[in-house]
Amino acid sequence: MSNIKRKILLIAPHPDDIAYSSLLPASDKENMATVMTIFGRSRYAYGNSTNDEKKISSIRKSEDIKFSRFISAKLLYFNYPDSSITFSSEKNYEDLYPFHNELSNIIKSNIVNSHYDSVYFPMAIGWHYDHRIIREILMKEVIPHCNRTIEFIMYEDLPYALPFSDKEIQVGINSIIRKYGYLQTSHNTMSSPDVKILKDSIEIYESQYNADTISKIVNHKINGGNIIENFHKIHV
Repeated sequence: MSNIKRKILLIAPHPDDIAYSSLLPASDKENMATVMTIFGRSRYAYGNSTNDEKKISSIRKSEDIKFSRFISAKLLYFNYPDSSITFSSEKNYEDLYPFHNELSNIIKSNIVNSHYDSVYFPMAIGWHYDHRIIREILMKEVIPHCNRTIEFIMYEDLPYALPFSDKEIQVGINSIIRKYGYLQTSHNTMSSPDVKILKDSIEIYESQYNADTISKIVNHKINGGNIIENFHKIHV
């Protein structure tokens, strides 16, 4: 076994996205993981009707810090406002997001200057605005200008992917690839018998979902007693 760990960056639009969608590479002891959380400011917490931005943002950040320590990952935390603050119904929301250029430069500089082996980012299935912004930046503004030795890998966003079949997800991936002019993707499934780490990780983010949604995420990811996660590597 090699003592050299792979350096990976996992880009999370929000606190909790990595725990729900790409826990296995983040927690793999063979990897040196960095979680980059982008939209740290929020007015949303499950069951909290106060919309207290300061309080809710503080809760979400504390959950993310706890998670990163739990999986022994480095955390890069940014306080950009999420869609609960900046919501827009515009079709081209990615281009209208007021911090788009600034955010793009931060993501590019972190990837280019840190020599990552792999970068994980959201597929944006379900069309969550914040997830679309990250995908847009990676696909249009980062990947075409990066060293070809870096692997760029999309993860299937949960819980937004729950209503979709594997076939529907693949159709969505094909559409994304055509939109940005890439060649293809290759599907990769990661598996782990450590079901406890999944449950413990998700429960850290208690501010975000009720027990029913959490149960659906856990049941979706556990198959035959193992955690299963799907990823799609982009071939440039």
